[in-house]
Amino acid sequence: MVEIYKKLKGLRKETYLLLLCRMISNISIMISMLFPMILKNKLDYTSLEIGNLMLQMSLINIPGVLISGKLADLINKRYLILYFDFIIMFCWLGCFLIPESSTTVFLYIVANLFFVMEMPCYDALLSDLTVVKQREKVFSMNYLLGNITAVFAAFFGGLLFENYLKFAYLICVINVFISLVINLCFIKDTSKEESNDTLLNLNQDLKQENLSTFQVLLKRPIVILALVCNVGAGILYTQMNLLMPLNMEFLYGSSGASLFGMLLTFNSLLVIITTPLISVVFKKIQDVKKILIGEVFIVIGFGFYIFIQGVIPWYFVAMFALTIGEVFAAINQKSYLSKRIPAAHRGRIISIGLISCQICEAFFQKLMGLLIESFSFRICWIIVSSIGLFVIVLHILLNIFDKKHVKVYN
Repeated sequence: MVEIYKKLKGLRKETYLLLLCRMISNISIMISMLFPMILKNKLDYTSLEIGNLMLQMSLINIPGVLISGKLADLINKRYLILYFDFIIMFCWLGCFLIPESSTTVFLYIVANLFFVMEMPCYDALLSDLTVVKQREKVFSMNYLLGNITAVFAAFFGGLLFENYLKFAYLICVINVFISLVINLCFIKDTSKEESNDTLLNLNQDLKQENLSTFQVLLKRPIVILALVCNVGAGILYTQMNLLMPLNMEFLYGSSGASLFGMLLTFNSLLVIITTPLISVVFKKIQDVKKILIGEVFIVIGFGFYIFIQGVIPWYFVAMFALTIGEVFAAINQKSYLSKRIPAAHRGRIISIGLISCQICEAFFQKLMGLLIESFSFRICWIIVSSIGLFVIVLHILLNIFDKKHVKVYN
């Protein structure tokens, strides 16, 4: 425990406050978890209408995130987060005051858009406030706090949904307001930490603001490969939210939802327990290697489902492997990229990565839906595991090429 405590020390005060702000404002995911059920049960939307609306929201988010990433590189990131929080807070306040209707749906869409637009701002600002050797620490803390928030959001959201949904909106208003006050009153110094800003051994100074994002990516092909690896990993991991619950429903009918909920709870608790432990125990291993380890565990976890159909205890074994892989990958992916992207282009490249993942994941979800209609779940898991092996190969290549481009490590 002493080592874990030491792991959390040594960051700037502003970094801790920013992590706290993000944790508090993330309670908004309570409504994101409930939104499909709100549409279905409160507003009588059909499944097709819900699907179309979710697709439209994804399309709206694409230009929003790109604009946010561009703005994050041009103006003060802290101010952007403040502006976005103001808009989000008033949207939730409107949802609290107005009866459930098309107006509240519109307000939710706006709140969700600006919540997503905050992501590249937060990631870029956290990178600005830390030096290279602190990046894994800060992003592992961010990941851990996000999962703690998710546990509470899911718990209280489920309790409030049936009869007290308005209080869920009110909780979101209060939390965003608290985050906004902390940011406005206590976070003053957001000057960049320039020491060892990136690790790439290049002759060109890529921090120059007059270079385009395209030029930066061309001069840093390892960043392109890393983004491709992230897209592959994202496509793979989304099956935990599509193929797995559908498989549970196919095997156990209405009881499958309860079983899947138990697996997600098990996942969240494991994340909270293992994140600080993995960060400390494996701190001497290079981040790019830890990402590879994570993808191997994730593929093993999904591969289990080829063989364990109908054997409930093994689902938890598979989820254990998936969670360990998730922790290894999640706490190192953002850290890895932030060390290899110049500060002047950080927001734009982070937003490009987010959008690439969203587009490819949406396309693959559609493809997987067609595969589920055509083949057995065992065959679908074989396809997913095969894709996972390809993703592992991509990460092996990333490890090999990374050594040629980087002169120092963590």
